[in-house]
Amino acid sequence: MRRFRLLAAILLVVSVAGPAFADQAPADRPRGDVFAGVGFIPGDSRSGPVFSGAVRTGKHIAIVADMGSGLWPVGVGIRVQGDRTISPYGQFLADIYLGIQFGLGIDVRVRDRIFVRGAFDQVFISEDGHSWADSRFSAGLVYQFRRK
Repeated sequence: MRRFRLLAAILLVVSVAGPAFADQAPADRPRGDVFAGVGFIPGDSRSGPVFSGAVRTGKHIAIVADMGSGLWPVGVGIRVQGDRTISPYGQFLADIYLGIQFGLGIDVRVRDRIFVRGAFDQVFISEDGHSWADSRFSAGLVYQFRRK
């Protein structure tokens, strides 16, 4: 129940604060993106497909959902990211069942709306009184939605 309240609080803050970061966007500013790739968890058999989607609420702020590689069904949170040819990002996600995840990555443009992404995530899980951490490396393709 405590994790559900944490997730609800994060989503409330993002939904209220997101429009504060919004400004009159140029027509070509990203609206969001979808990612499909493969995730690798060192020393673990849960490696596999990874999917995520993000919707921009401002110039550099997005609400993001991430799933895959057996870490948990879906993590939801916020991402801070640029919108250049090479765009580093950082994100924080929470899941109501298992834990929290911090991630860093970089998107490199290969076409107008297509990027290659490399990412590293660290997940902290607490379950039945036990806590542990896992790392995930992932790589794949990103399709970016634009306002035009």
